[in-house]
Amino acid sequence: MKKATMILNPVAGRKKESLVDRVITQLRENFSLTIVKTTMKTSGTALAEAALAEQTDLVIAAGGDGTIAEVINGLATSDTPLAIIPLGTANVLALELGIATDPLQAAADLREAQPRTIALGNINGHYFSLMAGVGLDARAVQYIEENLALKRSWGRLGYLWMAFKSLSSYEYPLINLEINGIEQLARSVIISNSHYYGGKINLFPQTSVRQSGLVVLLQRKKQSTFQLLKALLKILGNQPLSAGAGFEYFPGTEITLDAAIPVPIQVDGDFWGFTPARITSVPNALTVYYKPTRSG
Repeated sequence: MKKATMILNPVAGRKKESLVDRVITQLRENFSLTIVKTTMKTSGTALAEAALAEQTDLVIAAGGDGTIAEVINGLATSDTPLAIIPLGTANVLALELGIATDPLQAAADLREAQPRTIALGNINGHYFSLMAGVGLDARAVQYIEENLALKRSWGRLGYLWMAFKSLSSYEYPLINLEINGIEQLARSVIISNSHYYGGKINLFPQTSVRQSGLVVLLQRKKQSTFQLLKALLKILGNQPLSAGAGFEYFPGTEITLDAAIPVPIQVDGDFWGFTPARITSVPNALTVYYKPTRSG
């Protein structure tokens, strides 16, 4: 029987304690299971690194995209695969890979799972699976992390509210970029490794974690609140943004960003820091152990 270490975010699972207990029971039918929990002082990264040192066969991240992002940074470029039990608000990586969104089903599906490699992004030495936002959306994430009660009570609606709030206060400093060595200018930027953004919003149909390479979405100019609300409505309606509306897409494997003043950055939905930054695509950087139940 394979040894598995389950890294559980107890906050993500707080409202689902009976469900988490059933998930654990399900996993123990197929794995010799050790359970460890993240805390304010102990991140998923440190727990994943400890699991590697114990030569576990599989690391199971049970939480939301934030927990998964931490665990990835302990496992990236290793031979030990990651499995995902989605317990968070959006669970975007699970959606991207076609993993069952029901935690109990995701646990049961591991009986028929296979290891598959995916690409990751890397920002200044930190790995990410989904995206990095520089500017407007990062400011929204920064706001909501200053108001965690809103996130816990409103979930994705909290992010939308903070995005709307950011529209009226963000000043859009000019961002200097190089995309594969070609200079660009923008007011806000999203660099994506996956086609889903913020939930099941197909904002980047050109890419996927299953392939190497990133897609860079540039907002070229400062826009009015009305123009940005129109853009948000298009995003929520899974409609592509257009150059005519002030947006452009570019493929890239190496992106550098800087600005005259520090610009906020979010990575996989968590506030990360400020510019400058160097972002690269890392092919086959992580092995994920899963059974797709639908197309991503």
